[in-house]
Amino acid sequence: MSSPEYLVHSTNGRIFAFTKELARRNDLIAAADLDEAQAMAEKRGAKPIKPKAHRLPNPPRNVTAPTTTPVDSKELADQKAENEALRAQLAELQAKAGMDTHRTDGETETQDGEDGDTFVISEANKDELETFAKEQFGVDLDKRKKVDDLRKQVRELAEGQTEGEGE
Repeated sequence: MSSPEYLVHSTNGRIFAFTKELARRNDLIAAADLDEAQAMAEKRGAKPIKPKAHRLPNPPRNVTAPTTTPVDSKELADQKAENEALRAQLAELQAKAGMDTHRTDGETETQDGEDGDTFVISEANKDELETFAKEQFGVDLDKRKKVDDLRKQVRELAEGQTEGEGE
């Protein structure tokens, strides 16, 4: 017999989950699985039990469930169309500015270095960002800041340089 999972009361047929403490009792009989425990319980006159589905714990009483707002399919279609139109406008503006248009997030992600290599701002670490800003813009970055803040600062420097070149 494999390790027992259930214990069955010898007189009333009640089924318990196996614990070491309950296993010490003389009036409980070990059962390997639920089917065996059910059969033993029925022999002792107990009603068969139905296994309960996994239940989530009760939610806190003072918290209300979030409400959802139904969305009209026409409204959703209008929003999608507006979104596509804005993306097309963005791609057009990026093409005019000579920016990388294959990106969809709308941010300036690349900047050509002096040697013609492409620098990807979104993938650079703090050291790379500091070196790039120093070489390209003559700006010394504060590496104590978060990397996302440094990336934002370099993007702003790159965008400022592109605007200055276009004039």
